[in-house]
Amino acid sequence: MMSPLMVSVILPFTGCMIAGWIFRISSTVPRWVDAARLWEPARVRTVGLPVGFVWVTAWLYAVLGRRFPDFGLWLCHALIVTFLLTVALIDLRYAVVPNLLIYPAAGLLVLGRWAGTGLSGALNGLIAGLGCFGFFYLAAIVSPEGLGGGDIKLAAVIGLLLGSPDVLWAIPLGVFAGGLIAIARALAGRRQPIPYAPFLCLGAVLAIVWDPLYVLLGL
Repeated sequence: MMSPLMVSVILPFTGCMIAGWIFRISSTVPRWVDAARLWEPARVRTVGLPVGFVWVTAWLYAVLGRRFPDFGLWLCHALIVTFLLTVALIDLRYAVVPNLLIYPAAGLLVLGRWAGTGLSGALNGLIAGLGCFGFFYLAAIVSPEGLGGGDIKLAAVIGLLLGSPDVLWAIPLGVFAGGLIAIARALAGRRQPIPYAPFLCLGAVLAIVWDPLYVLLGL
């Protein structure tokens, strides 16, 4: 059990520090997007760290501390949220979801589910991941200008991460949020495609920090 001081002060401060690290990582995008360029000098964008991003990260770390008072559970979920924030920020800045993040995450999630919940948990995650992959793959066929391969793979990773039934809350929320922004931009006369990964990550993060299934069941 973590102390109130740790939840209220230390975890948010850690979130602020991690936000800077995430922003720095997202700035070295050439080495994350293309494996063949890993050893090239990184082209770092000298853009100031958004204060809002720092506050959101700090808030999420604190909320996770209240939801998961056990430090081990908090750490696991904090790493997951950090991964999702990193993917979202890279896609927001460069419109790409790096395979160098997605593929290792998928492998680690399979191993983590197997170790934490056994074969049944691993199968649950795999089925949810395949379901998300198939759904977004079909959506990309119908509307190829709206989704990219990175979005499809990210949806599969989120399905693998959350499993069923949690993914049934996360994915629709992300799709709904992305749809609202797309409609608003269309009404404003902006026809450029929007990065979709931030909305998928938003749904996944909200499913972790506030899952209505837990609220309804009183868990």
